[in-house]
Amino acid sequence: MGGPAVNKKQDDIILCQFRELELAYPELDLKKTPKGSWIIEGILRFKSNLNGAPFKSAFKIRLIIPPNYPEMYPWVWEIGDRIPEDYEHLFTNKSFCLGARIVVYKKFASDRRLLPFVRNQVVEFLSQFCYLMEYGKLPWGELSHRYGTLAHYQEFFSITETRKVLGMLKFLADNRRKNKFDGRIHCPCESGKRIKSCHDVQLREDALCPNHIFRNDIYTILKGLNDDDRRDVIGNSKVIPREYALKLEEEFRIKTDAVKGDKKKGEQLSFNFP
Repeated sequence: MGGPAVNKKQDDIILCQFRELELAYPELDLKKTPKGSWIIEGILRFKSNLNGAPFKSAFKIRLIIPPNYPEMYPWVWEIGDRIPEDYEHLFTNKSFCLGARIVVYKKFASDRRLLPFVRNQVVEFLSQFCYLMEYGKLPWGELSHRYGTLAHYQEFFSITETRKVLGMLKFLADNRRKNKFDGRIHCPCESGKRIKSCHDVQLREDALCPNHIFRNDIYTILKGLNDDDRRDVIGNSKVIPREYALKLEEEFRIKTDAVKGDKKKGEQLSFNFP
């Protein structure tokens, strides 16, 4: 009996937020699919300014509201064929890579409404694409979403070694108690210090975010590594758990000690792209 009540509450939130969004972008429409999913589709017309360069443009976009909205942000596609499919800042399903997932989530979590999400993240993404088309470069330099994810965590944790970054993300991915972990245990950065004397602030901040973000980011970082580095990390079971290695084995056909043995039914993870 809780299902319909929860769905109605979510529907009310989406309808209320869309009315606010529609006032700013009147060419967007909201519709509900036969399966009960909400989709926003239409022309997003905007003005922006990047590095002193003014832009006025319009894109046909589609936003799919996730089932757990507003816990998670919407997924966004450009459906007017202006952005090429091989544009580097798209995920494999061609939805927008708005930035490192953890950064996108934190921005959204600060104000879980459609209008600021579209205005501050979607419009910014499209403005950067316009800048690239006009000037042949991105306004803040070229950085792929795979390496951008790794670079974000390297800076956030002040750690340069990829293996240690992945160890931190594995700790966050495996943590089911949000930020209520024991600060007396040893820090996953391998410093030998206890968490409370090491990365306590950073881990507690990120631990408030959904676990699947860190699983996705582990996968994204691993995809960006060369074959030798990837085998080395996957072979270290203390860094990468077996289910991640199984996922990578499926995609890259890599055989390592971490993926030996029986593959139990249902053991493989879903990586929840995007």
